[in-house]
Amino acid sequence: PALWTFKFLFKKDLFRADLVTTNSRGTAEKLQNYFGKKTHGVIYPGVSDQFFPRAGKELQMFLEKKRIDFPFFLAVCTWEPRKNLEILVKTFLKMKKKGEIPKQKLILLGGRGWKDDRLASLIESDQRRNILPWGYVEDADLPFFYSGCDGFIFPSLYEGFGMPVAEARSCGARIITSDIPELREAGGEDPIYIQPTSEGIREGILKLLSNPKNFRRHRKGPSWEVGGKKLADFLIS
Repeated sequence: PALWTFKFLFKKDLFRADLVTTNSRGTAEKLQNYFGKKTHGVIYPGVSDQFFPRAGKELQMFLEKKRIDFPFFLAVCTWEPRKNLEILVKTFLKMKKKGEIPKQKLILLGGRGWKDDRLASLIESDQRRNILPWGYVEDADLPFFYSGCDGFIFPSLYEGFGMPVAEARSCGARIITSDIPELREAGGEDPIYIQPTSEGIREGILKLLSNPKNFRRHRKGPSWEVGGKKLADFLIS
């Protein structure tokens, strides 16, 4: 139903709208290229103030409470094809088998989505030896996962903006993510950008591990207040 709604109604609604804004320049460019519609402006989604680096005893207590051992990589997303989790899991397990990442586990945060049967079977076959599917977690817990991980991996094929990347960046996580415009807007200069393929993911992980003290920088994400003011200005102009 959503696909047919998009095909038959989206373009009509787009051109009937008095105001069109997008959550990234990349999305604005797609609207221009695919529909010939120029947007009025870009308003980035805000990152909550709770997303900041956690360290020391506070972080250690959280990880102990959750029975999480160092070191671990982290992925945060719903299980759906565009998030590219199946390739990430396959690549991670292959690197494990080769002995390239002997210590790290991979924690997956996010619920089941659609077209994820093969991914679920792959994760189940691992029997929680290396892949740990946590499912949904409270927003208040996310900063601790971002702050404690060896690296946050987000090899998505398509995004409107990339909130998890902005959140991870605000928490000082080292980030490996796809080299697409929307994720470059969310991540800035800090992440390791890769092609969202098995080899790209592998190269990104090896690059991150070869520089254990690099790439960990805290950058405050977009503000809801700034975005709200910008939207208000558009609405009253």
